[in-house]
Amino acid sequence: MGGSLSPCRASHHLDHHQETPFASKQAVKILLAEDNVVNRKVALSQLQNLGYQTEAVVNGLEVLEALSRKDFPIVLMDCQMPKLDGYETAAQIRRREEGSSRHTMIIALTGDNIVLVAPGGEQDDARGRRGT
Repeated sequence: MGGSLSPCRASHHLDHHQETPFASKQAVKILLAEDNVVNRKVALSQLQNLGYQTEAVVNGLEVLEALSRKDFPIVLMDCQMPKLDGYETAAQIRRREEGSSRHTMIIALTGDNIVLVAPGGEQDDARGRRGT
């Protein structure tokens, strides 16, 4: 151990008054991609109650269109959507970002898990397991 902190414990030692890119919820725009009307309404309500600026779309094609007209640093995306599913949409977003400094945080929502899609397409689930 040698005095080093695990990533989980290290977060308790952060200065919570430190300025971060997401310090102001008002400045963070979140794009929600969810085709289920009930899930979409619940998620929008929760995010707006938390103070985030949120816009919703219902499929992957609409995600790509929204990202081409507006800057959303975070995309919460259902994995199973019509027209273009969340996995292919994430892959297209990453291809669009190649060679640029832009990196959209993609949080893929599934029925039983949350998956973070890294810039190279790697996936980590909420339990810390690496996907293929």
